[in-house]
Amino acid sequence: MRIFIDILIALMIAGILAGAVVLHRTKQEKQQKIETTRIEVRRFQRQLMLKAAMAQAGLGIESFPDTVDPTWFGENFPKNLLLSEGHPWVEIAAKGERTLVHPIDPTASEMTDAQFWYNPYLGIVRARVPADLSDAKAVELYNTINETELVDLFSRSPN
Repeated sequence: MRIFIDILIALMIAGILAGAVVLHRTKQEKQQKIETTRIEVRRFQRQLMLKAAMAQAGLGIESFPDTVDPTWFGENFPKNLLLSEGHPWVEIAAKGERTLVHPIDPTASEMTDAQFWYNPYLGIVRARVPADLSDAKAVELYNTINETELVDLFSRSPN
């Protein structure tokens, strides 16, 4: 009987340790996806700035590309690792959104919501976040990956 109890205790300890390892790895993978997506937003933004500079060299005005050509990135175009496969790549802001620095909905609640939002009027790129988070966590994550200071999901603050 004593051996049986010792085996049960050993199995419980092994289970707890295995759970802790899995939890730690899951957190590391999530943090890596956040950091990679943040880097991808910056890379996307740099490419747009480069295209704007090349198009307007010497003219002294700032004009951003009206659209985004995936070939600018070769085989490695930016990806938002926080969203599941199947989301469109980028949404171009409509004329009515020309003054916005954030998309109307910074979350991707539908599979039709794009990974990235681009405002060609201001030359701004933003990555959307998953909609299955609490509002506070979604705003925190959005601000982290986009390096912004959005107050809440519904504000249209200028930063």
